[in-house]
Amino acid sequence: MIRVPNELRDACVGSTVNLFVSVGTTSRRLKGEVYETRDRGENGDVLEVRISEDVPGESDIRFWLGVADESTYLLPLDAYDDRLVYVEYRHNGARIGLNVRDVREVGLR
Repeated sequence: MIRVPNELRDACVGSTVNLFVSVGTTSRRLKGEVYETRDRGENGDVLEVRISEDVPGESDIRFWLGVADESTYLLPLDAYDDRLVYVEYRHNGARIGLNVRDVREVGLR
């Protein structure tokens, strides 16, 4: 699990998320508008967030947030090649699983 700012708990449809993550030795900015959220888990303690990215456009981003009493975590969606996949990124029909190492900065408005 990767700890992220608690402000991500407030991600709701229509809000803009600006997420800077480190993927291996590179960094990636995932920015866009939330178009869907869904409670998952037995007690709704996991929030699935789907974002439509502004640039390069027509991209879809999906990630899960684990909500504890005082902390929020980016949870793995899947695993492949013995690595955990934390973010699913789709663009032009291609699907990429991002193995996130760190979350540097988060903005939500």
